[in-house]
Amino acid sequence: MDPSKAPHITHVSSNIKQGVNADLSRLTLIVGPNGSGKTSIVNSIELALTGSVTDMEGRERVKAASSLARLGNGVGVTAKAVLSNGEEASWELTPKKRGGYFEPKHSPLTVDVQFPVDEVREILSGSADTIRNWLMGRISGEIGVRDIESRLPSEDVPEFWKVAKFLKGRDEDDSGVDLLLEVLTAAKKQARSLKSGAKTAQATIDSLSREMPPEPTADDLANAGAVVEQARQAIYKVSSAPHAPDLLRLREEAKSKVAAFEEASKKSQAARNWTDMTDFKGEGEEIIAFRDSLIAVVEVNSRLPENRCLVCENGIGMDLVDKAERLKEENAEGKEALLRARNLEAALQDEASARLDAEQAIGRLQRAEGDAMKMAGQPDVAALSAAAEEARGALERLKAAQRQWASLRAARDEARASKTHASKLEALAESCQDVLKELLAQAVGRFEMTVQAYLPEDDRFALVLEEGGKSVCRFGFIRDGHLHTALSGAEWARLTLALGCACSTADSSSLSIFKPEERAFDADTLSQVMKALGDAPGQVLLTSPVKPRGRAPKGWSVIDIGSETP
Repeated sequence: MDPSKAPHITHVSSNIKQGVNADLSRLTLIVGPNGSGKTSIVNSIELALTGSVTDMEGRERVKAASSLARLGNGVGVTAKAVLSNGEEASWELTPKKRGGYFEPKHSPLTVDVQFPVDEVREILSGSADTIRNWLMGRISGEIGVRDIESRLPSEDVPEFWKVAKFLKGRDEDDSGVDLLLEVLTAAKKQARSLKSGAKTAQATIDSLSREMPPEPTADDLANAGAVVEQARQAIYKVSSAPHAPDLLRLREEAKSKVAAFEEASKKSQAARNWTDMTDFKGEGEEIIAFRDSLIAVVEVNSRLPENRCLVCENGIGMDLVDKAERLKEENAEGKEALLRARNLEAALQDEASARLDAEQAIGRLQRAEGDAMKMAGQPDVAALSAAAEEARGALERLKAAQRQWASLRAARDEARASKTHASKLEALAESCQDVLKELLAQAVGRFEMTVQAYLPEDDRFALVLEEGGKSVCRFGFIRDGHLHTALSGAEWARLTLALGCACSTADSSSLSIFKPEERAFDADTLSQVMKALGDAPGQVLLTSPVKPRGRAPKGWSVIDIGSETP
């Protein structure tokens, strides 16, 4: 931004204390001893622009009319500021005849007004975390997501975006450092969680593997299947003998009924699962029907011109449309729970009926087989059936063991995958940490140069945000090769002013005023400060008890209200 194109105050007037009537430029030095009226000029500007003043009665900012009235010595207070674009701002406090004051009249500017140095002083009075976060926000704005991606190892980039998208849908449009910090934190957290889960899972797997039966081989399963088939053939041979032709029909009937029962069992189990999936609590039909009626009444009532009850005609203190929607949501949940309960009841009834049919069909088959065996002198079908059942049980136990071992291997694979993923996330976190250090070092360097541009050459500004692998917040001036953070009042004044300039967000349509606290600068230091602020991004108002040595730097105007000559 070209500072010369931004608006600035050209004239200020007020009746504060001895009265103020001063012409100002974009860069103005107000010189005079204590009590000469320097603060009155600054307070007049603040009052006209904001309706408040700073550094009054020992308080940072005063807004109360009763306190501001003392600036006018009991005759009311007026303040007016004129801008270079012709716009004016004013504030007036008029006394009443019988004591007290009327409500202040304030005509503010239409442009945005900023006092960056006041903001900097407020931030620097906060905690170390507050200061660090504020500085991070100022230095990291130029770092984009693509800057981060280009510095990450190529093998870490896919994992970076996986974590980024997991963070509330973060994507390529997010700011750089903020996203990098979030991914770094999330990657560490996910890695710890995965490693902990894999360790627990491995302990469980080891425990289960010691208690499981031996894993069956393919030959074990084939031999058990052959025994089952032999038993089945023996039963079939007896059942299909010529002297018992009806056994074939009874056998098919029994198979059909058993199959029907198994299908009904599957459906009832599905109904149970469906019912278990919901957190809804079932409600009776009467409650649901009553709520439907209530919804209809509420919807009709909500369309009336006045928000009054149809029954008692009293006012209703609620949003009826919103109430109707909540009732509908509640009824939808109740109806869904009721439907699931009904489906489960019907499925259980079908299962019970199918079970009875199957048991009856099996009974008929068994009685017919017994009769046929007795008639033909064949082996006892019951004994053959028991042998077949035992063979089938042995086969099923082998299959169950096979499934258990398959599940165990899958769990081991998952645990190994979790460990592998955790390693990738740890590598990503380490890479993010390296990138963060690199980018912050570059950003800090740029920020230091920006701040340095508004400081005298002898003040070498430095900022440290990381030290020994830990986040810190140390800044100040380099003296004798060391960073000094315990600065004098004059040094802090210069630094807060430079920080305000470096962090200013002003543009050509806003009014940004830099007014540092008055400190006892010597004439040479004052001259250097004025030179350094020649390109400040707004209007600068310096107050000093002494003049700068020699002529004022280019672009500065000096208001002398009784200075000491250096």
